[in-house]
Amino acid sequence: MEPFRLKLKVGQHEFEAEGEQESVERQFAMWRDLIASPSAQPPASAPPPAPAITTPAVDSPPLGVVADPRTEFDKIFRHEGRIVSLTIIPNGPQKMADAALLMLLGQQIYNGDDLVTGGQVLDGLKRSGISVERADRVFGEHMDQNVIRIGAHRGVKYRMTNPGVARAKELARGLVAMVP
Repeated sequence: MEPFRLKLKVGQHEFEAEGEQESVERQFAMWRDLIASPSAQPPASAPPPAPAITTPAVDSPPLGVVADPRTEFDKIFRHEGRIVSLTIIPNGPQKMADAALLMLLGQQIYNGDDLVTGGQVLDGLKRSGISVERADRVFGEHMDQNVIRIGAHRGVKYRMTNPGVARAKELARGLVAMVP
């Protein structure tokens, strides 16, 4: 059975939980009561807020750093409206899974989408020359570690984790180096 996930933001208050539905609902009820009462204090076990760290403004990016990720990856992505496709396919035993991960990176870079539908992934793979029937099976080893599935049935969307973003950029840079 898939774990129940709930994530919301009300004003400055955020709630995120995953697990058995009853447990998540109990946690949510406690959180809701806590934010509803303006005089409620955070629990004593809560860590103090981290101090704000300010960094000086930088006029230009440091040497060797590309300011716009689109220019860095334009050689390997094609962007046509909501569809992002690859101009070069990754090699290796999990080339379809890597290509699907790159679809998520392309959607994030070119469309600003952190949450990507299975249809967008399939359309991008199809335009890239990869035939896949179902998006939920194409991510392979990337699922859970590099890609999170959110929603159920036809409402499923996919999102990269932080390690997933790093892995996708690593794959993309490797492909960029292969393109003349």
